Amino acid sequence: MNVQKVKKLIPLISIGIFAGALIYSIIQLGFNEKRDRRVFYFNSYDKSSRIMEVRYLAKNPVQGKICCYIDDVLLGPLTNRSRRIFPRGTSVEFCLQKGRDLHVGLSRDALKYSEELKDLSGNIALFKYNIVKNFTNLDKIYIYIDGHEIP
Repeated sequence: MNVQKVKKLIPLISIGIFAGALIYSIIQLGFNEKRDRRVFYFNSYDKSSRIMEVRYLAKNPVQGKICCYIDDVLLGPLTNRSRRIFPRGTSVEFCLQKGRDLHVGLSRDALKYSEELKDLSGNIALFKYNIVKNFTNLDKIYIYIDGHEIP
């Protein structure tokens, strides 16, 4: 091949690679499952401040958006130096929305004592704060642990 033909092919190859990448990106965008952006707040080990995490959850989860979010909150933080809200093993026993009220039942594991989770009332307030910040259509949140309502 002579040098002139090679110089003419380089821009054509570059345009072809760009067009291929563009088409691939558009196809991936159309077929990917849509996700909801949710914000999570956890207390910091180092300071008396809150650390914010952003996660993307399924747009239409089987258990509902609020219950899916609560399940993710109970999994704990993904970032280092952040505290869990409830001890490991805490699970959702029920999650019911009646109008603008939300009733959330947590397992008995939420009462387990640990040095990092010694402020139960503060943790419940942070749990409610997480829910209210992500679901503004709620007026009141009722929390139950082991079947007993927590004020």
